[in-house]
Amino acid sequence: AEYMGQREGNLKQAEYHYMQGKDWKSACNMYREAGSWEDAIRVAKLGGGVNESKQVVFAWAAQLGGQTGAALLEKFGLVEQAIDFAIQSGQFAHASELAGRCLKSKVPYVYLKHAMFLEDEGRFREAEEFFVKANKPKEAIDMYLHQLDWFNAMRVADAHDPPSVTEVLVAQAKDALGKQLYEEAEHYMLKAGKPEMLIKVYKEQKMWSEAQRVARDHCPKALSQVMADYAQWMHHNELSGDPAVAGWPTFS
Repeated sequence: AEYMGQREGNLKQAEYHYMQGKDWKSACNMYREAGSWEDAIRVAKLGGGVNESKQVVFAWAAQLGGQTGAALLEKFGLVEQAIDFAIQSGQFAHASELAGRCLKSKVPYVYLKHAMFLEDEGRFREAEEFFVKANKPKEAIDMYLHQLDWFNAMRVADAHDPPSVTEVLVAQAKDALGKQLYEEAEHYMLKAGKPEMLIKVYKEQKMWSEAQRVARDHCPKALSQVMADYAQWMHHNELSGDPAVAGWPTFS
């Protein structure tokens, strides 16, 4: 309720009544509406403590905006906390502006948080933009890999993080393997320069002819081990009486 003193413009009298009724928030809002921000801060600190008074400073700075608002936050030593508060409130433009004016080292952090928010919202192209701005292209690549969006993962890797190209190719290969698309998997694995991984897969699948071919053509140092492993597998089958000879290779 509005006290008589407040209606008559006697804010101090109104404050007294509010505080007597342990309603410091109404007293604070009264001062804010009257533009008496320093009194609003004082009342908030008195009634709600330091954290509540900081919220009033943040609101004052946001109302002032620009350099004036930034200067106010600097005066109170609250720039970094104000940036974090703006991020938590989803006010990324305000957070970026504050960081750009007062704490440039924090700008990439703001961009990263914005990117993560956009990713959670499913706004992947916008998220990519801010991951790259934050100098975290790998995060954008991982985001696209998670979506099995190979084209965009490769595009970002090519443009911003060339070492990740191999990772994208291997991820594509593994996805193809999961679908038993071995020719496709082989294409990506060899393009990634990972013949050893491919040989290992073929050996695990008892695809001995393929393992031999890849070793001979792309990783000669592995050929003798492939032949030894095949011989051991055959010997085990003979001992166990297993007639299976699937994948019988021609070593020539």
